[in-house]
Amino acid sequence: RCQDVNLWKCWKVLQVALALFHLVLNLIWTVHLKYQGSVVATGSLSWFYGLLDKARLGNPHPDYHTLLMALLQTLDALLLDAWHKILNKHGFSSFTAFAKLNLSPKTIHAFVAELHSTFAS
Repeated sequence: RCQDVNLWKCWKVLQVALALFHLVLNLIWTVHLKYQGSVVATGSLSWFYGLLDKARLGNPHPDYHTLLMALLQTLDALLLDAWHKILNKHGFSSFTAFAKLNLSPKTIHAFVAELHSTFAS
């Protein structure tokens, strides 16, 4: 079109947004298919969905937003559990007890490095 003098007027920005949406859509669908497992398999996504009462995710084609929120809730739960295990290992009874100490950033970074090496590598 003759009025399209820059990328904004060509609507190229919207093409990138749609591409990113589809990238996330395909990524969560792949994670769902690869790690779905069954309800009786401890640690599978279906097991976590059972804990979260996400019955609609048992369908052959679950809703995108429901699946995304379930995966985010599962990730949050796994991260909280990992932090809880690291803090218990160092003698902290709760997150509140850890927060009250106002530790230095270097000390917190050491906890994060331990969490990463223990659970994410």
